[in-house]
Amino acid sequence: MNGFEPMTPWLQTRCSARLSYIPGRAIVYRFVSFRYGEFGSLMSWWTIVIAVAMGVGIMAFAIWAIRLLATPPPPEPDPEDLVEVRQNYRCSVCGMRLTITAAQNDAAPAPRHCREEMVPV
Repeated sequence: MNGFEPMTPWLQTRCSARLSYIPGRAIVYRFVSFRYGEFGSLMSWWTIVIAVAMGVGIMAFAIWAIRLLATPPPPEPDPEDLVEVRQNYRCSVCGMRLTITAAQNDAAPAPRHCREEMVPV
């Protein structure tokens, strides 16, 4: 023997106690032979381009999410600018009723509910 034994898959051995090689090495040898064997290199230029594009996409999403979380809410309206109103609205889709008691001006647009503008009652 010259110190080299052919790779034998783990499931094809008769007794695991008689193995003279480490089963994990067979997996490493197969990966190396597939990576640099008859199929060519897996790290071709298009694989690198796809990996970079995915990295840029993940980074862009992460920056967008962090900016979304870091944006402060709009400031509270000044209580002196609020005008007392008593306007009732009803949703034309589900029938929910809403009463507005304060608005920034008298000509405030109707609120939206169920993706539709509410009807003044």
